[in-house]
Order: sequence, then C-alpha cells, then structure tokens
Amino acid sequence: AAILGVADVLESVATSFTTPTSFLDDVPSTLKQCINAIQAVCADAFLSSNEYAKVVALFTKDVAIVDAYTVISD
Repeated sequence: AAILGVADVLESVATSFTTPTSFLDDVPSTLKQCINAIQAVCADAFLSSNEYAKVVALFTKDVAIVDAYTVISD
C-alpha cells in the first residue's frame, strides 16, 4: 500500500510538470499585489541592492505599503 501511495505522489508530481499553469493563478490576491509591486521595484534601475532589500522587507510587513506604492507607481 505504501508503494502505491508513493507511485501516486510521483505521478502527481510528474503531471504537475507537464500541465500548463500560471504560477499566480493559485496565489491569494494580497500576495499577487506584493509580487507585482516587487517586480515594479525591481524594474527601477536607480535603486541599490540594499534599497531593494529594504523595499521588499517593507512590502512583506504591511500590505498597505504595497497598496500605496502600487497607486503611486501607476
């Protein structure tokens, strides 16, 4: 029975690699907003690595900061 369980898991993993899907489809909207904001910040060529790290830390602490940045950057 354990071997059949392992076989089922391996089949599921293999299927997940071949089934086309979008990573963000299964992500909650708040996390999507955070990902989009981080991607927008990463497109800013004028920030240092340290500044990128600080912005990402702020985004992960408070979704209101993500919302504010998103509104300002649009």
